[in-house]
Amino acid sequence: MSTRNLIRIRQWMSLGPVMAMAFTAVTARAQAPASAPVPSPDQPTLESLRQQIDILATEVSRLRMGDAGVRADQSLYGFGPGASKIYRQERGVSIGGYGEMIYSNFQKTLQDGSASLQNNQFNLLRAVVYVGYKFEDGWLFNSEVEFENASTERSGAVSVEFAYLDKFISPAFNVRAGLMLMPLGFINELHEPIVFLSALRPQVEQIIIPTTWSEGGVGIFGDLGPFTYRTYLVNGMDASSFGATGIASGRQLGSFANASTLANVGRLDLASMPGFHPGLGYYIGKASTRRDLLAGGGLTLDMRMLDLHLDWRYRALQVRALGAMTWLGSTADLNSTRNLVGTNAIGDREYGAYLEVGYEVLSRPDQSLVPFLRFESLDTQYSVADGWASDPANRRKFLTGGIVYKPITQLAIKCDATWEYRGNNQGQNLWDLGLGYVF
Repeated sequence: MSTRNLIRIRQWMSLGPVMAMAFTAVTARAQAPASAPVPSPDQPTLESLRQQIDILATEVSRLRMGDAGVRADQSLYGFGPGASKIYRQERGVSIGGYGEMIYSNFQKTLQDGSASLQNNQFNLLRAVVYVGYKFEDGWLFNSEVEFENASTERSGAVSVEFAYLDKFISPAFNVRAGLMLMPLGFINELHEPIVFLSALRPQVEQIIIPTTWSEGGVGIFGDLGPFTYRTYLVNGMDASSFGATGIASGRQLGSFANASTLANVGRLDLASMPGFHPGLGYYIGKASTRRDLLAGGGLTLDMRMLDLHLDWRYRALQVRALGAMTWLGSTADLNSTRNLVGTNAIGDREYGAYLEVGYEVLSRPDQSLVPFLRFESLDTQYSVADGWASDPANRRKFLTGGIVYKPITQLAIKCDATWEYRGNNQGQNLWDLGLGYVF
């Protein structure tokens, strides 16, 4: 027997008594003299033992990979199933990812009957790679690198969505530091395509709660009795990029972030009742303009955000509800500083809310078929400072209905239609066909 085979057999001895007995039998026969008697037909041969060991080795390897792999029904420490993969790893490197491909077909006319100039399109919306590493003594690293829109030569981008370190101390108190996802709403943390129903992310969780939104900082997380919590101290937003259409452009995403101001962001969720998970998220801090915007220095303004959310599963019924409100102070000064006039004003209040209902048609653990319906309402200029006006185009409502089929738990095939209503009668309807995966 070759040295390589002996080493391989020794490695699997730790799998249990069966492997130890097999190793003993194999080595005994391998070292037996040539004159040893031929085994009877009822005794296992050397070749049959080798085959059994190979089968056991393959099966244990498969089971081990499954334990550390994606579980579509499990999200850990505020991350989707794919991003949670490193937390199930015993030690060492973990690699995962997800992706989304979307075909969008736009209605040829707008809400008021005028012609639409939007072309139908196919887009490799996202291709994401997770890389994590579990160290000794409770240390863990996790990261997400995202490739958007297939090519940087055609409006695509490559970004680090998060890159952080965790230090586990106790169930109630653990530390996290680095570039972190803001724990607001559902989608900002749980943005893998097998987790939400529609082909595209809800509009409220793109515009009112910007998704994906990450900032640099440090914080703590853990379980407090029936509740889970996360709270971080992070750099504030860049008010130089706020606009009439919202605050999303003020995300700094860890790239030369202006840290002149700070904010506290966090969430609290009830986790003790199976299928019923209400919670809230908050953001309290200050946003600032870049100092080069004004000869005398930058402008600082108060910023508050609150979201209330509920995820409820009862038998085949799935319900998600979310409401979010943002308050900005000193918007009159900011509008003047930015030379924004008329309806181009930055709103001092913006809101968004949605209700989504789905129903699981299949009663199978390995497949899923869910028709759903979602209604959304949002306004990025719900209130503006005196002397400015709001633009009706920013009052928007969406009705989305469709179906999502999962042939296996890690793949999602989606088809849905969206009807958009705008205050200026320029809403545009479309239908989307999506394919998503996670590994």
